[in-house]
Formats: sequence, C-alpha cells, structure tokens
Amino acid sequence: LTPLAKLWTGKLAVRIASETCEAFGGAGYIEDTGIPLLLRDAQVYPIWEGTTNVLALDTLRALRGNGIEHLRAAAQGLLAEAGGDEQGIGAALDAARGQLAALAGERDALESVARGIALTLARGFAAALLARHAAWTRRHLGDGRAGAALRLFADHGLSRLQRPAMDAAAMLADNGGS
Repeated sequence: LTPLAKLWTGKLAVRIASETCEAFGGAGYIEDTGIPLLLRDAQVYPIWEGTTNVLALDTLRALRGNGIEHLRAAAQGLLAEAGGDEQGIGAALDAARGQLAALAGERDALESVARGIALTLARGFAAALLARHAAWTRRHLGDGRAGAALRLFADHGLSRLQRPAMDAAAMLADNGGS
C-alpha cells in the first residue's frame, strides 16, 4: 500500500491546495495568508515522494507474486466489516487484477498501463476504507454523512484503467503499414 498511498495522496494534495487557493479568492494568493506556501509545498509531493509513473512501477514490483491477492483480501476484509460492497469496489479491484493477469507476460504493455492500475487500486482501497468508516458511523453514531461521501466518491469512478499501448509493429499493421 505504500507506493499506492504516496502516488494518490501526492497527486491529491496538489488538487486540494489549488482548490484552497481558489476558495480564498484574491486572498489565496497573498503571501501573508500562508496559502501560497501550501500550494508550493504540495507541488513538490508528487516529485519528492516519487513521480506517479515511478510509484506505479513500484506498485507493479510490490504486486509480483501474490501481492494483488493480499491487497484484494485486505479490501474484502474492510468490505466485510462494512457489511457488503454496494459501490462496486470489488469490481474495480477485480478489473485491475484482471488487467494485471492479462498482461503478466507482456512487460511493455503492463508498464504502459501501470499508472491506471495503481490509481484504480488506490481509489478502490480508499473506497473500501471509506465504506468501513461509513458503516461504523452509521451504526454507532447514526450519521449517514460518510456514506454520502462514499457514494459521491464512487460516482466519480473508481477505475482508472487504460488500454495497453500498442507496440510500433502493431500500430503499423493497424494503419495498413503506413
């Protein structure tokens, strides 16, 4: 989970800091508020913690062998605590697992979609954590806000899977050799 967490939160921090700047309007650009510093610091995270592509490749290395099954089992455990999977979380994780399996022998093709796989796994696991939290807050506090947040998050799509890039020979064949 380490490369997934670094990849996703590094990218997310930039978006959140940018939205914060915008929310404060003109004051968001004034140095006295400290907001521009937050934005500049956030811009460094996707670089400092490892670029998204490097972390995606780290994810592939971590998933070699049975890594994807361990991640899937952990997510299933969270969903079991939540009482089920009403948001398609398991399906998104299974789709990423399927793409990994389908491209296991094609290293170049797998690396070309590594970013999409990593982002799908990160979003799927985050949704599983949110599902567990939503179930807990509903049971113990009678609060449905975390469930509403989960539905909004899932509505934006958990999957970021992409089609593998074609190699040059396949592209030429698809274009009639030209």
